[in-house]
Amino acid sequence: MQKIIFGQKATLPDLMSGNLSVFLCLMLAQLGGFFACATYFMLSWPGLIAFIMVMPLLLLAALRVTMAAVARLGSGRIKGIAIAFDPPKLVLWTALLGISGCLAWLSVYSLWLGYPLEESFSLYGLSSASIVLGLLSLLPAGLGVREAAFIWLETLPWPLPTKSLLLLAIYGRIWLLLLDVVSAIVGAMWLLASRRMQG
Repeated sequence: MQKIIFGQKATLPDLMSGNLSVFLCLMLAQLGGFFACATYFMLSWPGLIAFIMVMPLLLLAALRVTMAAVARLGSGRIKGIAIAFDPPKLVLWTALLGISGCLAWLSVYSLWLGYPLEESFSLYGLSSASIVLGLLSLLPAGLGVREAAFIWLETLPWPLPTKSLLLLAIYGRIWLLLLDVVSAIVGAMWLLASRRMQG
């Protein structure tokens, strides 16, 4: 994503801005997934539909607050730190990440592991929340923190499966690693193809 945003020449503020923007997209997408699941289990389908309708406004509000905080940070030690995308683009990127993440996790739990759709949806909510806590830990890929949070969040009042959540946490880690590998391969092929077309 940073290559697409900045090209080959990128300053330290550029890289920090790119990382911050990607981190923000990931965080908002995962938080959106968690709150969508929470809304569904508390208010059923009408509540979920209402949440989806107001989500863009909630995202814009969150982005405005975050961008103001980043602007104050950028005026401190390191000049030039900013959000690399404007709010509409960030909302679009976040929505795409959220939709693709939802479909990916539901595929794992429903199609691969064979859970009913409602249990798969509740596990998707757990996965979203645990990924947020893993990102906040600042450990590489949230290793260990994500799995521990996934098991700890079993206390949520959702219809969860009776099988071991530890095993499901390990499956989730394998799935995340597979997604990273596939993304890296696709990205490398895309870069090679674009360079061949240019040169």
